[in-house]
Amino acid sequence: SNGIIVFGTSNSKWSGPIPDPATPNNGIYAFSTDLDPLSGAQGKIYTHYVDDRYFVIEWHQVEHYPSGNPETFEIVLDLDTGKVTIQYLTVSNVADAVSGVENSTGTEATQYAYADPALIAAAPLRRRS
Repeated sequence: SNGIIVFGTSNSKWSGPIPDPATPNNGIYAFSTDLDPLSGAQGKIYTHYVDDRYFVIEWHQVEHYPSGNPETFEIVLDLDTGKVTIQYLTVSNVADAVSGVENSTGTEATQYAYADPALIAAAPLRRRS
């Protein structure tokens, strides 16, 4: 729910710059912060395969905890090439939000943005690879 996908077992609540050896690790951080879809009452998270090539995870109008500031963004995994695309449509509040990727031990990462409205921005749709 918190704007991150992790591979393996890990805690998904996260806020802070990466890399960091504290969990979660081994993840793709699209808009990693304390989000709360509240069983669909404050937004929804969708997954979808496209043409057996792309796997899409979309956070649609998911609000920050405890409520408010809905965000819409997605991670697109290209299963043929391994390319990762992060796209933002609606960005309301980037406070503490992290965008990037991190290795399994939390010792190396590529952080694209941390609490930076100029880099995590909405309209027009932006792609990150």
